[in-house]
Amino acid sequence: MILFQNNADFHIANKYNNTCLMISCHKGHNKVVQYLLETGADPNDKALCGASALHFSAEIGNVPIVECLLEHGAKMDPNEHGMTPLKSAAERCQAVMVDYLIERPEIEKEERIEALELLGASFANDKDNYDVGLAYTYLERAMKMRWQDDVIEKVGEAPVAAYDNWRESRTLEELERIGADAASLHMEGLAIRERILGRANPDVPHPIIYRGAVFADSARFDRCAQLWLHALRLRQETNLPVTKDLLRFAQVFSQMLKVGLEVDIQTVKEVLNATVIEIERNQKKIANPGIKDDPELLQEEMENNCLTSLYLVMILTKISKKEDNVEFAAMQEIYKLVQLNPMTSTGSSLLHLTVNQQTPVGESSQRQWQRD
Repeated sequence: MILFQNNADFHIANKYNNTCLMISCHKGHNKVVQYLLETGADPNDKALCGASALHFSAEIGNVPIVECLLEHGAKMDPNEHGMTPLKSAAERCQAVMVDYLIERPEIEKEERIEALELLGASFANDKDNYDVGLAYTYLERAMKMRWQDDVIEKVGEAPVAAYDNWRESRTLEELERIGADAASLHMEGLAIRERILGRANPDVPHPIIYRGAVFADSARFDRCAQLWLHALRLRQETNLPVTKDLLRFAQVFSQMLKVGLEVDIQTVKEVLNATVIEIERNQKKIANPGIKDDPELLQEEMENNCLTSLYLVMILTKISKKEDNVEFAAMQEIYKLVQLNPMTSTGSSLLHLTVNQQTPVGESSQRQWQRD
């Protein structure tokens, strides 16, 4: 209050175009939000990502703040990824918020159905909010709503190989048949999330990676690789950073070799190829950074990707020694990498890193694979 009384301008946004109102909503400061709105803050200002104050408050499940924003004219507009505040709440497993928002008169029936489906699908695969019971509860509510009054039949997407070619349930009877099968609900959830959010949505890969990590923990490395490759492709399709994804793969490959399991060379080659693509993108961004880019962070990402590439090359050469007619294919990927000639901030090339005993490649660089 003292700052405002001394003419502090709460309309000024930070470099991400986040206003004081948005930050207060995100932090759950109810009284500050109320004061800002009464003092003239615009509830419909947009951050660079297109999110409004409603998105920030819906994501954390703060119903009183959402009510206050709506009373002051906040609109349920989508952000740049097509996420409305209702979808944002469902994707974050904010069940109370979803139940509140779907009762709003401006929310259409199809929006209500998708919100309940997305909420259930997210509970089925969320790292922090996993609850297969709640997943089924909300999927069942959505299905019943589909078949009430004006029926809205589900139009499913083409099956995704990484999800075991799973086809979504289209009727209540089909859903009931998988109600007690957690593994089926996991795949149902992943398929629903990808349909509702779209392949380009940056939130889609997170539960895919989590589910893959669960498979890795139980030594189901084949299923882990399928899911992680799908997440990797989704991220690279939309130019999202994949530094952590690439390292996860290197660590899992190394673990498989350590326990004597066969590593699929085509999978290693695809991951190495993705690493080459990522390093090339790093180089272009470093040369011409965008408004949201931090040059130091870009350089750090590229150097981490360089280390991962060496890790993958080491794994690839180990596999090549055990298989016939693969050395040439392996060398093609390595040649592409060398041609990029990436350099560290201290001027070290890949060759410098390779001969340096301090370079953390191999066993010394292993950490438990991250679940995002």
